[in-house]
Amino acid sequence: MDKASNLRNARKSLTPLTSQQFVAQRKEEAEGGCGVVGLMSSLPIAGKHLFVPSLQMQNRGNGKGGGIAAVGLVSEEMKVSQKMLNEDYILQLAYIDPSSRTEVENNWIFNHYEIDETQEIPTLDD
Repeated sequence: MDKASNLRNARKSLTPLTSQQFVAQRKEEAEGGCGVVGLMSSLPIAGKHLFVPSLQMQNRGNGKGGGIAAVGLVSEEMKVSQKMLNEDYILQLAYIDPSSRTEVENNWIFNHYEIDETQEIPTLDD
């Protein structure tokens, strides 16, 4: 038997997914879809190196967005004190729909966390 025949015959033993099994499998993948990016350097790394990976994580297939965890941040660049950087968490939110900001912050941020400082980060129109 030739290699092509062997390959075709080997595939015959595979059981195809029913449409319900396929949908269930896709749902599991969507819920588990997350993104991770890791960078390590003995020299400072510009934030732009997180930009492309963060774009890839912004839609994980489940509508929950994405995130980045970082260490080694420079307090002056973050515009916070070193004490705050050492002892607190920094939460940055980007709003696709700016009209949702008040609702999100009032319902999910200010009611659940002790906020030491808030500031807006400049953005680009494009």
